[in-house]
Amino acid sequence: MSSAIRSSTTPATSATLNLPSHSKRQRADGRDTLLLSNTSQKLPSAPSSRDQFFKNIYYYLHLISYLPFHEVARNLTVCKFWKRGQSPVPVLDSYHKARERLSAKEHKEDLIHAFNIPHVSWRITNEGWSNLFNRVQRFPHLKSLDLTGHEEGIDPLLNSFAVTEKVIHLNLARCSKVTTDSLARLGHKFPHLTELDIEKCENIEPSSIDAIALAFQDLRSLNLAGCQGINETAISSLTKRCSKITFLNLSQCQLHKTILQAVVQGFPQLTTLCLESCPEMDDELAQTLVIGCSRLTSLEAVRCDNLTNRGIHTLLTRLPRLQSLNLSWSFNKWKGLLPAFICPSLTSINLTGFPNSPIKAILKPCINLTDIKLRYCNLDEKLVKLVILLCRSLKTLDVFSLKDHRAPGLNCRHIISLRSEYPQLTILCAPHMEASIGEITEHR
Repeated sequence: MSSAIRSSTTPATSATLNLPSHSKRQRADGRDTLLLSNTSQKLPSAPSSRDQFFKNIYYYLHLISYLPFHEVARNLTVCKFWKRGQSPVPVLDSYHKARERLSAKEHKEDLIHAFNIPHVSWRITNEGWSNLFNRVQRFPHLKSLDLTGHEEGIDPLLNSFAVTEKVIHLNLARCSKVTTDSLARLGHKFPHLTELDIEKCENIEPSSIDAIALAFQDLRSLNLAGCQGINETAISSLTKRCSKITFLNLSQCQLHKTILQAVVQGFPQLTTLCLESCPEMDDELAQTLVIGCSRLTSLEAVRCDNLTNRGIHTLLTRLPRLQSLNLSWSFNKWKGLLPAFICPSLTSINLTGFPNSPIKAILKPCINLTDIKLRYCNLDEKLVKLVILLCRSLKTLDVFSLKDHRAPGLNCRHIISLRSEYPQLTILCAPHMEASIGEITEHR
């Protein structure tokens, strides 16, 4: 076990951690490093146990008892040391017992706002789920649950959780056992849910979308990426009951044009729309989109092969609030030039895979861009300098490419020269090029 425990910066709502008899040193990045080498307080003896894992964590539990619960929950999900156990339940149980020894003042830090359990090596039984959720429910301010990728489904969640009015975000992405029935029951458990993620859930049917519309009429964010069971009836149900949705992800859903037209006409409050790998996204749909979704601030039209320069011109000129546009690999039908125009609202654009000519035509009128991604483009130093000259507010330029650093075009020495000439600009490139840049810099 490491001799130094590094704690993340605690939120403003949490009180400062008081660790008597433990020395605290502040690092250059502002974080505190807690050192145990100078402690005068003797740690309690570890209980005798054959389970070496829990014998080792006994000392660590004494230390984390001084931390707010959201820090402990995050540690359980990212630290390899905890993943050696079969379940987080014993750790949480020991944590609660340790917290009971602290004063009431420090106990106020247990105002958890999120509890995330991403897909890790744990295999939790139904009894384990019940124990885990019983402990999580001790925190009245719980707002977010992340159960990404769990194969056990959400029945244990439904059976164990009481009605939780403050949970507003639920992530069930890649949960293969999510069904229409379970989604309908979720509405009774989480009546005020506003954000739901069911990305790539295999059992989603039109009736599932209808169940969501009936259960969560205050929904603001819905991620349906990769769900194939979406038809016109399901979208019609959503538009009637969930018209307040502002974020909608329909990437890789293989939707017909009539369904997409119903989407862009039925959600007038949309601010973010994701349509990756959507061949039906063409110039005609772009015309409908700018009329029905005039409030859009972010649009992803990745690999939309039927979108031409005419449709791109429509999006750039007729969405007055558009700030972020992702057109990666959507250049197959680019023909001719763009008419003269100015797009002052756009601050971020992704033109991954685009040829040089469309890059110049698109970037020239976007005068306030601060973030540009030109990944896998056939760039050279002259074109990069032109981009920097056109976009005077530019802060980040991504020129990631997997080509050999000795290949023609933009190479390591060009990037070194550009970084030296434009020190205020962050230029990102591939790791293998960064390694070569480091070697060249060392030998200078």
